[in-house]
Amino acid sequence: MRILPADLRSKHVYQLMVSGIVPRPIAWTGTRSADGVDNLAPFSYFMGVSSAPPAIAISVVRQPDGSLKDTARNILDTGVFTVSLPALEQGPEMVGSASRLPPDVSELEALGIPAVDGDVVAAPRPADAPFAMECRLQQTLEVGHATLIIGEVVCFHVADAARGEGRDGNPVVDGEGMHAIGRLGGANYVAVDAVVRI
Repeated sequence: MRILPADLRSKHVYQLMVSGIVPRPIAWTGTRSADGVDNLAPFSYFMGVSSAPPAIAISVVRQPDGSLKDTARNILDTGVFTVSLPALEQGPEMVGSASRLPPDVSELEALGIPAVDGDVVAAPRPADAPFAMECRLQQTLEVGHATLIIGEVVCFHVADAARGEGRDGNPVVDGEGMHAIGRLGGANYVAVDAVVRI
């Protein structure tokens, strides 16, 4: 299902984003270099920023030598990126995509991760992610050794298994159907396998 923010009321955009951006989320970020090489990397410094306009932020720490990681450089060069929320089943591929590969090697190809191009932006995303957002760069802020990247969401994607319906019949992400994975400390992750109403 493809959802354009312009087709929703602002409160419904908010509900869609907060239902998809679950606790301790991982921004599985897809970019394409100026030379056309696809890149995929996970970032746990990630949050929703606004629902009018819909916007998210990721923080990309610099390399030990102070240089930009491929993700940040690609976003600054092209102005677009995707952010997908991986399912528990995609955990091994998500962790694998954090490997340091040369800039001319695509993590998607190296790990055999099925990918699709964005509908609105020229950047890849994992085909099987339950929730994904296509983004245009709005602004960056240097914070210490990290680049905070803020992007406006121009298209949402919700997998059929994760589709839900809000109080007004608006689209949301079903928490149980999403099978989300969250980052804890070190190599520890948490599976969102139970939803409790409070």
